[in-house]
Amino acid sequence: MSQITYWNMSRLFIETFPELEPEYHEREKKWNEPKKPFEDLQLKEERKKFDDQIRRAGLDPNSPYEMWLHVVYGDHLNPYVERLIRIPGNGKTLQKIFDFLEQLVEAAKTDEGIEGVLYATIFDRILGNKELESVYTFIRPKTAIFCKWVLDKGKFIEDVNIQFNNLFPNLKDVDKESWRN
Repeated sequence: MSQITYWNMSRLFIETFPELEPEYHEREKKWNEPKKPFEDLQLKEERKKFDDQIRRAGLDPNSPYEMWLHVVYGDHLNPYVERLIRIPGNGKTLQKIFDFLEQLVEAAKTDEGIEGVLYATIFDRILGNKELESVYTFIRPKTAIFCKWVLDKGKFIEDVNIQFNNLFPNLKDVDKESWRN
């Protein structure tokens, strides 16, 4: 795999998970259609929350390219993980996903755009969803430290922190910023 950067994350996603390529291209077509204004108040509120998350990650929610990466990972990778955990025997594929995420965490040390996608789109969802706790067992070492950083930075329910700390007791005293080393 070539060096991962913010600008090639979309391509590397499809290279790593070719089984998601049809969904990706279908979504890409819709993404490029003219946008309609938000008419539904609930949609406006959801968009505002999402924009706030993106801003906290240091990105511009009005940038089509910056938003596209959040769409790719949020609308394709996250649901893929959710589908896989519902079907027994997908451990190998889930490990492939978390090995890939470990590479993204490594790349995020020097690329804030990748850090933003990991924080605001991937791990904010995984760590904030009790139904996804079973995937914690696939989390690699650097990713575990990154998750501790996300948990500390975000607003998560206390039992998510407890569950995570139970699975990774050796990280209790680890400096949450050490994922950057």
